[in-house]
Amino acid sequence: MNHSAYRNLVFRRVTAWLVGALVVSTAAAADDPVFYSGGKAHRLNRSTTELVVTTMPQFARDARVAINADPQCAVEPIPWAPDAEHMFIVRVPRSDVAMRAGVRAARGVLSVRPVYRFQGRTAPVLSSGGISVRLAPGLTQFQRDQFFRDFRVESVRVIDPENSVYIVKPVNDPDADEVRTAAAMYLDDRTLLAHPDFIAAVAPKQAGQIDDEFFGLQWHLQNTGQSLGTPGADINVLDAWQSTFGEDVRLGIFDDCVDVQHEDLAGNYTAFGHDAVSGREGPLEPNPVGAFDAHGNAVMGLAVADINALGGRGVAPGARFTASRGLNDFPTFGQAASVYTFARQRDVDVHINSWGFVGLQNSQVDIIVDAIATSNETGRNNRGMVIVFASGNNGEQLDFDDDLATLPTVIGVGATNADDILAGYSNYGDDIDVMAPSGDAFLPGMFTTDVSDDAGFASTGYNQGDGTDLSGVPDVSNFKYTQNFSGTSAACPVAAGVAALVLSRNQDLTFEQARTILAQTAVKVNPSGAGYHPITERSLEYAYGRIDAAAAVVAAGQSADNGGFTWAEPVREARVSNNVLTWTVGDVIRMVDDDDNVDTPAVERGDSTFRTLLVESGMPFTATHFFRPIDGINYTIGQEVFSGITVVQNNQNTNFNLPGGSQLRYYAIFPANNVGRYAFGVAVDSAGNVIGIPGGGTDAGGGVVPTFDRPLVTIEVTPLSGVSPLQVRFHGNALSPVTVDTTQWDFDDGQVSAIPQVVHLYEVAPGETRRFFPSFTVTDEAGNSGSRTVAIDVQGAGGNIDAPDSAAQIAINISLPGSIGSSVDRGTSPFSVEFGVTGELASEDIESVLWDLGDGASADTISVPHTYINDTGVTQTLPVSVQVVTQSSTGLLNTQTATRFITVDPAPTDGTPDNDNGNGNGNGNSNGNGNDNGGSDGPLVNSCANGMAFALMSSFVGLTLLRRFCS
Repeated sequence: MNHSAYRNLVFRRVTAWLVGALVVSTAAAADDPVFYSGGKAHRLNRSTTELVVTTMPQFARDARVAINADPQCAVEPIPWAPDAEHMFIVRVPRSDVAMRAGVRAARGVLSVRPVYRFQGRTAPVLSSGGISVRLAPGLTQFQRDQFFRDFRVESVRVIDPENSVYIVKPVNDPDADEVRTAAAMYLDDRTLLAHPDFIAAVAPKQAGQIDDEFFGLQWHLQNTGQSLGTPGADINVLDAWQSTFGEDVRLGIFDDCVDVQHEDLAGNYTAFGHDAVSGREGPLEPNPVGAFDAHGNAVMGLAVADINALGGRGVAPGARFTASRGLNDFPTFGQAASVYTFARQRDVDVHINSWGFVGLQNSQVDIIVDAIATSNETGRNNRGMVIVFASGNNGEQLDFDDDLATLPTVIGVGATNADDILAGYSNYGDDIDVMAPSGDAFLPGMFTTDVSDDAGFASTGYNQGDGTDLSGVPDVSNFKYTQNFSGTSAACPVAAGVAALVLSRNQDLTFEQARTILAQTAVKVNPSGAGYHPITERSLEYAYGRIDAAAAVVAAGQSADNGGFTWAEPVREARVSNNVLTWTVGDVIRMVDDDDNVDTPAVERGDSTFRTLLVESGMPFTATHFFRPIDGINYTIGQEVFSGITVVQNNQNTNFNLPGGSQLRYYAIFPANNVGRYAFGVAVDSAGNVIGIPGGGTDAGGGVVPTFDRPLVTIEVTPLSGVSPLQVRFHGNALSPVTVDTTQWDFDDGQVSAIPQVVHLYEVAPGETRRFFPSFTVTDEAGNSGSRTVAIDVQGAGGNIDAPDSAAQIAINISLPGSIGSSVDRGTSPFSVEFGVTGELASEDIESVLWDLGDGASADTISVPHTYINDTGVTQTLPVSVQVVTQSSTGLLNTQTATRFITVDPAPTDGTPDNDNGNGNGNGNSNGNGNDNGGSDGPLVNSCANGMAFALMSSFVGLTLLRRFCS
């Protein structure tokens, strides 16, 4: 501890001792509780005629009615939160243990706690049952645990692990008096501060206090009917912000870019990002590079735009973020998968994915599915990274294998509009989880961050700075923002932001629990048209409903108070065989170990099924004939819970012997967890027909990308010269704002092909040399066309140009300085190496050499010495590339390239040099105009803006698409 801090601590101790002595010597203050803060003792009055009650949100009204029915009790609103239905004050004749127990017996009540007032004030402060405490520096884990045991408290939340700040709760305190415990803690030398974790009217973030310039345009946060929307068709986030802004949660994203220096994002950036294509990591890597990079910046703004009186506000404006860029740069499958490894290394809690493949099934992209599954399994210290995918913008139903959004390891998000109706473009299906707001035709779009036009990027984003966007639609006056973003790309970060709020409220939640909270608390919007099943509570088009941030945060807080329970998982499998109904519970229990002590056992996290409720009906379940169990109620066998619906089993069994006879019977299965909360039901009849078994998980992404007047075409052609007959490989790509209609190669020799990736044979007569100009043309459904052309020189026998030696291939050699013939590919910073080129190259034939050394450095000589510095603290793997252009005796230029990877470990923190530089080969090479990316099946690309957008990529066997979703 420094001297200044020590003096402050001594002053605080002496002051507290003197004040304490004064309190003890004053008869009038004998029973007055004391609240210590700022080195002062603040006297409190504990009300003897009031209690504060917290209920489950769905039973708030029932609890109020039941409590008011007692003639001794009267329910009153909290003065500074009159609209808080699930929390209220109860006026009682006395606030003793017996009265608290009687109030707590009302249905749906979660807690009954004291009400306090500071002396001389009338506004109440409400007990939460917790204590905020900061421990003195230098305490070991054993000493901390002993401190908790000494005061009979348990930790319920770690606020700042580096500075030992916790929220703790007294264990089995019959008087529900955390104030006395906190006062005693404050006077203990093992603390720097300790005070009750009160609930009070201290600067609540109400709508009237939100000063972000364009907050009024953010209807998805507070819909008052602006721009033709329906009031209330929003995510109800203002109430959630009274509990959390997403503090202590880190978000990640994979997209085309994030402008990390943007005025509304920089404050929440972790100062470290990633380029998935180059593999580089650093502070500015996520920034826009290409002319059309903008989409990811808009996505991230919806999630985490800061509280700073500028622009708008993200759903989780107190959360931090990192980012991976490169979606517009044709990443390979492996490069795309690398973003999840980076996210795990950077301790990402929630990951945003507003993108997805077109034309590929999940079973065709194992490396990406595996990377997602690994992050789901091991992320967040085995609790599971919460990975969110947008469902896409085709307006069609997704089957389980159709899209990354349907994986069971992600949360899939569809889009509803400002009227709480399914957006016309939104994909849907049985494996999408929840809906979130986004723009739609004839309704407002989403206000969010845009690329900063004055930052010097090649991209100017969506807002063109003249009051319009790329499509000529009116936009806001500030060119750093846009109000026209939409698609499931916009819905995805909104849902991710709510997930961040949930995890901020209870960081112990597993992925499954976080997903369950979002689903269980979702609002059943458009109930008359959505077709929610009465037992499963799902709709094919609306999933479990539109997310409700306030309800989700309340549920997360309840789980922090009840031992970590949310709701049970639905049954995973149900079948009928030999007249026996059997099912498998869907429990997902994770083993979490938050410390490095091998002697400390891992802790189980997740909701387990304690019992299963089975009801039977003689007729099918319908919207007017159904049953849903009430959380906390234990039903008895034989109980008729609805006309014609009877409880037939309620225990830990997972099978039931069906009654004999030919009459078809109908059953609903509801697992319940340890605190009596029921999962969504599964319906099955005696013939074995099942409704409601989850097929997987979620959905794949969407968004808005710059609008192009016509398809933007790129091509790869190799080789560009040679001797007849010359076999040439053609590979065509295109970015298009709308669906691609046709593609065509014109080889300039009278032949054409509609296949984007194809091999063509050129032949010319002996003694003749000819230059061909093959072109690739892409036409979209609107009739707009784009094309790209390249020149190819072909020499006939006896012609006047020499063909390049087809066997002349180059490769990169990496050696230690002065160590001829050595070959290394890994070392510790500072890592000094020498690069060279191997292959049949005569020095007099070399026209030019260009190196990209992977860390921003370049060179133009055949042999290059270089030293790599890695001060990031994490291992970096960098691609090193070389391009060599040679000229034959007849003037023909030939280009050869090679790529190899080098790994640089960070310098040891203890200052000890690490000279263990490993050997390895890993040479990659390719001739002609293309680069060898390690045998990938092809790149990923993205695009979309104000309409469905596609990025085309080809393969020898057909056409593959990768999409970004926007409307």
